[in-house]
Amino acid sequence: MRQIFEGDVHDIVVMENGVCFVFTAEKEQETAKVEFKMISFETGKMSRVTKNVYFLAKFGTRYKTIMQHCSNFAEARVLNLPQDRIFILDNLDGNAVLLDSFGLPLWMSQISYKGTPPNDIAFVQDSLWACFKEHNAIIKFNLSNMREELRIGGGKGSPFKAPIKLTATENGLTVLGAADKRLVGINLKDYSVTEMYTFSEPVKKYLKAGDFEFVITQSGLYLI
Repeated sequence: MRQIFEGDVHDIVVMENGVCFVFTAEKEQETAKVEFKMISFETGKMSRVTKNVYFLAKFGTRYKTIMQHCSNFAEARVLNLPQDRIFILDNLDGNAVLLDSFGLPLWMSQISYKGTPPNDIAFVQDSLWACFKEHNAIIKFNLSNMREELRIGGGKGSPFKAPIKLTATENGLTVLGAADKRLVGINLKDYSVTEMYTFSEPVKKYLKAGDFEFVITQSGLYLI
């Protein structure tokens, strides 16, 4: 694992031919100034970009509409669904909204498990999946009524230790655990769990972009 940026990194997203990340540039008492950089896969160079480049990469062309439903743009989770719909989760309180192709709300509510909002969400095989750090659980929800359909973990024998991030893959999901510093894969055909990586320090986010894999830790941004 090689460090490519040292500092307080908050988020990283895929963009065309590269990635874009958000980091703290200056911090004074309780306020912090964030800035944005991109890494080009073609040249390998890192350069500063405007916040609109990041917003466009993370939220798409309708980012102004989406951001009206986000209290924290770096922590918000946005999924592009079939029929040009958009699902938005505000991770600070669990508020969620489903927007139609015109940006109008089709559904607004809260997602929770035992009174706790999810830490992350992913869309796989026409279903919404969410992870809950406090309960060591991954839960599948029916998008039509937001009812729980399936739960993996959640008990003493859970294969996850404080899951905080989900990533959709071709066959299922990857799950990042904060407590055991592991990244595991779930095959949704048979629900088998396979360990992929174990890290030396807590990881805040994992991202796969093309042939490259990135992780954010407390010390910065790394390339696996």
